[in-house]
Amino acid sequence: MSWEQRPVAEIQMGNGTLLVTFDACGEIEQLFSPQIDALQARIGAYQTAVVVPVGPENHAGAPEVIAIHSGNFDIRLQLSPGSQVLAVEYYHRSRPLKMTRRLAIHPTEPILLDQWKIMDERAGLLHQSIPWMGYTTSAHCSLYHPVFNGIVHHRGRRWVGIIGRSKTQWERVGHLADSERYRLWAGEKISIPFHGGDLWGFPSGPVQCGWDHVVQGCGTWGAFALGPEESIEFLVICAESEVHLGRLITSLKHLPTRRYFQMVEGMVQRRYQPAIPILNRIKNDQVRFFCERSIDVLHALQDGKTGALLAAAEVDPHSRLSGGYGYSWPRDGAYLASALGAFGFRDRVEHYFRFLAETQDVSGAWWQRYLATGHAGPSWGRIQIDEPATVLSAAYLHFRRTRDYLWLENFWPTLEKGLRFLEEFHSTPDGMGQPSHDLWEERMGIHAYSLGAVASAFLTGAFLAGELMETQAQVRYHELGKKISALILDRFVPDEGPIQRSFISNQYWDQAVDVSLLGLIRPFGVIRPDHPTARRLVELVRSRLWCKSVGGVLRYEGDNYRGGNPWILTTLWLGYVEMTLGNWSEAREAFQWAMSKATSLGLFPEQVHKDSGKPFWVIPLGWSHAMFLIFVEEAIRRKCESQIWDGGDGR
Repeated sequence: MSWEQRPVAEIQMGNGTLLVTFDACGEIEQLFSPQIDALQARIGAYQTAVVVPVGPENHAGAPEVIAIHSGNFDIRLQLSPGSQVLAVEYYHRSRPLKMTRRLAIHPTEPILLDQWKIMDERAGLLHQSIPWMGYTTSAHCSLYHPVFNGIVHHRGRRWVGIIGRSKTQWERVGHLADSERYRLWAGEKISIPFHGGDLWGFPSGPVQCGWDHVVQGCGTWGAFALGPEESIEFLVICAESEVHLGRLITSLKHLPTRRYFQMVEGMVQRRYQPAIPILNRIKNDQVRFFCERSIDVLHALQDGKTGALLAAAEVDPHSRLSGGYGYSWPRDGAYLASALGAFGFRDRVEHYFRFLAETQDVSGAWWQRYLATGHAGPSWGRIQIDEPATVLSAAYLHFRRTRDYLWLENFWPTLEKGLRFLEEFHSTPDGMGQPSHDLWEERMGIHAYSLGAVASAFLTGAFLAGELMETQAQVRYHELGKKISALILDRFVPDEGPIQRSFISNQYWDQAVDVSLLGLIRPFGVIRPDHPTARRLVELVRSRLWCKSVGGVLRYEGDNYRGGNPWILTTLWLGYVEMTLGNWSEAREAFQWAMSKATSLGLFPEQVHKDSGKPFWVIPLGWSHAMFLIFVEEAIRRKCESQIWDGGDGR
């Protein structure tokens, strides 16, 4: 089955040089390397099957091939916090065949070790893969590499090696003939010859394989079989050349598997070290687990070379259901960086700000989204004014946490260019600025949330200017921030009358209730929590956007993206604002709902299906995990843990 036809991946691991997604069977779904954005995809299909002898009574027959999927096996998965190890157990549904599997990412290199142990039966493994580099399965070379002992796919500077650490017994590289593909589509089986070796005692002969045994694709593909042994291992390696691939293989040649896993698992404390002070204040094991898992997700979504923070691993490469996710939005990145900063990851935050400094446009703006390399990504709204504004506010937050004047001096030229861009953008006669897309990237107009972001950027920029004794700039930006804040309160959220989320055009005001209106309270602070309008907004969002069927908060009235479902980040957003208002039971309800909707491995989706109540669409979403960390840090700062989760001591 080709990648774009598969269900959305549910699991991810990454180290900054390699981002790997997995399906619910523990099979590799996609590899992104050396940068981790959408355009760095390497694999179109990756599939493992079990090769089992037919039995002593039939020495002439070919071995049986059993595909790894839930129809054949009961599958159990466990993702170890921080250690970058995915453990899988497979129990065959009708025969005494049990297998365990551990997949572990190297701490720094684009290497994945895939270790299998076969229990109860004598069996080997058959591996198949199709390359998918540069959004195509064509123009690749696939070959069996006898020196490396595995299948190698390459196209230009993109190389993937699936290397056997055990002796290879059989291999095949080539194309599926059209006649074979048509037979598979019709539900028939095709014969794949096992020849040139006896698979360590397995007889040779044609193996009958159906659709679920054979990876599908129009390009070259490779397969090879290993075993049987008690332990069978693959190395999956991404490289930029054959020499680079060989060097990475050599680096592990004399490293025993036990020491490899010891090295990976030994990184747990190092990965969490900056967050230990705040993690140790969390007395509830479940909350701490989700915090650690959220840290893992955000770490995996940060490119190790450039510092870019991605929204998610790509799940929709052809933009059939969305605009794609494997990119770095300045808006999302600002929230992710704020979450990392809340838990002490200062170096990662500053790495991201260096990425922002390098990608800033000459005008002072940031574009809609970027590749991890820093190049502009495909866009349907080049300038979304809340994005540069949110970046500037995130810089203020970082400075308030660190009080690092050297960092501020170095980053101030970037901030000042951004502030000047915002000033020019809002130099229209009415003061509302030029139209741009809204937070959800769906409507053009003047939006309350976007104006709130701009007002906050000016006010926080004024504070930073004052810290650097830039008095004239301080006064000017403070006045601009107050002016836009007053405009919002007068035109969009008046004390009396309808609340407007957007001014679209021709005097049309959009009055749909939108959770983004909460941004005027937090994080932008245009409306004080003790102001009556704050309670009015919160009550409006809760009464109109809370999903009656499964709980959680919709984005806005009439939302139909992916069916119109409640989101994790919107629900945590409402809970966060409820907490600032002192509404403990409502904040607790939102927080507990979010935790209850994570996957069994602790990953937060973008959405929760409005009918089934199950995690839906992008899993995991970086912003969902960022909002969880931001919520928890705020609860600890306010010393209201005991009001929000069990075991909080409130100290």
